Amino acid sequence: RRNLPENERKEMILDAALESFATHGYDTCNVDAIAELAGTGKGTIYRHFPSKLELFAAVVERGHTALLQRFANLVEEKCEVAEHITTGLTQFVDFFVEYPDFYRVMMIEQPEVRLSVNLDMDAGYQHFLREITAAVKEDIRAGRIKKVDSEFAAEYFLSLMKLIVERQLYGKGHSRRKDIREAVEIT
Repeated sequence: RRNLPENERKEMILDAALESFATHGYDTCNVDAIAELAGTGKGTIYRHFPSKLELFAAVVERGHTALLQRFANLVEEKCEVAEHITTGLTQFVDFFVEYPDFYRVMMIEQPEVRLSVNLDMDAGYQHFLREITAAVKEDIRAGRIKKVDSEFAAEYFLSLMKLIVERQLYGKGHSRRKDIREAVEIT
């Protein structure tokens, strides 16, 4: 492992950190355990990430970037509102079902970390909120949906996405397709 390129070593550290933060939580997780899991020294981790907090932020940023890639073309697509909602819900739910450690770190652990270390990790949430709000405003302007409070609609949509992910990860016997279809009908 000594001969690994720096970017590969950094990815190994991020993989180990994701697993550790998801399993143990931010407060309980320590850099020694991450180093052992990554098969590297503690000093190597601190060379890439000066603090545990910066390592956590890098893990969240990596997840956020991967999630954004799922939505890259969604906003530009011109289709019916129900199709947009269905596609958005499906992309969000599928991502976190495929990568449940990111869900734990990005959606559950963040509020605890924000409160305990005063870290503003809301950038990803605010980005999605702005994108969904813009899509709702465009649909209102184009006459595809009735006039509603676009920010409230975006907040509702994000809450709905989180609820479906939690049902898929922690509930038993829930059909992803059925949950999404019912959410679209309700919306």
